[in-house]
Amino acid sequence: MRTFRFARGVCRILLHLGVHRRDILDDSLLGTLSPVQARLFLSMQRADQVHGLATAKKCQKLAAQHGLASERRRLLLQTALLHDVGKSVENVGILARVVHGLPMEERWKAILLSFSRRQGKQLLVLAAHAQLGADLLREAGSDAAVVAMVADHHGPASQDILLQILQTCDEQS
Repeated sequence: MRTFRFARGVCRILLHLGVHRRDILDDSLLGTLSPVQARLFLSMQRADQVHGLATAKKCQKLAAQHGLASERRRLLLQTALLHDVGKSVENVGILARVVHGLPMEERWKAILLSFSRRQGKQLLVLAAHAQLGADLLREAGSDAAVVAMVADHHGPASQDILLQILQTCDEQS
C-alpha cells in the first residue's frame, strides 16, 4: 500500500509541474486568504500550490456536505491552501521529495541524502514542514485555528471535524 501511495505521489508531483501559474492565480479560492497569507501562498513551489488548491477544492465540497458555518469554512479553506507552506522555507527538489516518500525508515533516508548537504537539508524541511508552516502562519498573524491545524495535519486522527476533513482531503490530493 505504501509503495502505491509513493508512486501516486511521484505522479502527482510530475503532473503538478505542468500547471500554469495563471491557472493558479485565477482560482477563486485564493480570495479566502488575507494579503499576508496570499504572499505566503505565492512563495510556495508550484507543485505545492496546485496540491493546496486541490486539497481546498475537496475541503470545500466536504464542508458543504457537513453544513459548516461560513467562518469555519473560511478557516478550513485557508488551512487547506496553506497546509504545506512550511516546505517553502527551502527550495525542495524532486529527489528529496521522492526519497521522503520512500517506504523506509528515516535513518536510511538520512543516509541516502547524507551524500549531499543540500538534499539532506531539504529532507529535514519535508519532515518538519508542518511545524515550520505553523510558525510562518503564526508570524503572519493567521488565526490560531489555522496555525493549529497546519501544525497537526500529519498528526494522529483528531476529534476536530475541520482537521478530519483536512487530513482526508490532503491524503486524497
